[in-house]
Amino acid sequence: MKARLFNVLVSIVVPILFLAGGAHISAVQAQPPIPPLFTGGPNSVLIDAQTLGPIQALAVPSECLSEEEAELVRLINEYRNANGLADVPASRSLTLVAQWHVIDLHENNPDTGQDHGLACNMHSWSDQHPALWNPVCYTSDQQYASGMWNKPKEITNNIYTGNGYENAYGSGGQATAADAFNAWKNSSGHNDVILEQGIWSGSNWPAMGVGIYEHHAVLWFGDQSDPQGTVTQCQDQGPHSISGRVIDSNSDPIAGVTISDEAGHTATTDANGAYTLSGLTDGTHTLRPYKFGWIFSPSQFTVSAPSSGVIEKQFTLQPAELIFLPVVLR
Repeated sequence: MKARLFNVLVSIVVPILFLAGGAHISAVQAQPPIPPLFTGGPNSVLIDAQTLGPIQALAVPSECLSEEEAELVRLINEYRNANGLADVPASRSLTLVAQWHVIDLHENNPDTGQDHGLACNMHSWSDQHPALWNPVCYTSDQQYASGMWNKPKEITNNIYTGNGYENAYGSGGQATAADAFNAWKNSSGHNDVILEQGIWSGSNWPAMGVGIYEHHAVLWFGDQSDPQGTVTQCQDQGPHSISGRVIDSNSDPIAGVTISDEAGHTATTDANGAYTLSGLTDGTHTLRPYKFGWIFSPSQFTVSAPSSGVIEKQFTLQPAELIFLPVVLR
């Protein structure tokens, strides 16, 4: 089985290293970049083609960690602890970035193109979600490196404004937490990021994000705490359901909106803007609306379970701003 790894360390290009079993690593190292950098798992849900317009339906990130993603967080922190370093919190923002990236790598293959004669590597992002991020072909000369560095800022709409750094892993089969962790651990460049060694000494990472989906796994570290807090493993199903209706500022129903909670439960509104979210436990839940190409205000709302009646929530919608970099994916 062939495995690939990349890490987002900038400037000095290290030649490709060939490892036992045919695996190979391309490592890029240097001082941490100055520009602000920036945010699923097997439990990701599907949104319908109507929601995506001309783009085919595909997976979207979860509001929580899959079992494998939670295991990767555990392995990383256990390894850090064994080397005298503190745990790094699993960041909601950086996990969103990580989960979107592994989905994009699998669904759209941005790492199979090329730009100005150089191959795109696994830090590349496709042009399939222009409302969420700018496409970039990340090449070995790092000509468009800032296009990758800015992903957390782009995807969180500037909520997370710190720098971020990525280790990426690709496999011919299903990616697992153990395989990705062992590959990074045995690669000096990737290992240095995890253990804050070499040029990363003193980083004191305050935020970490992970994503595992199909053949890919990625690990992000950020240099600022996440204002959106932490993310945990998806919980078991609860006994409650909540019915609601999503309308716009004119009280018209909004169809094709994905409603998700912090535990990974999701529902999509119908033509009348109605949805039913099931599997909820007792207590208060934070729900977030999502529809490709639109920004919702407010961006989230809270409900309590159990609940009776239909919860009607009104939103103001505006088109997401589209900004493109001078990048051509071939």
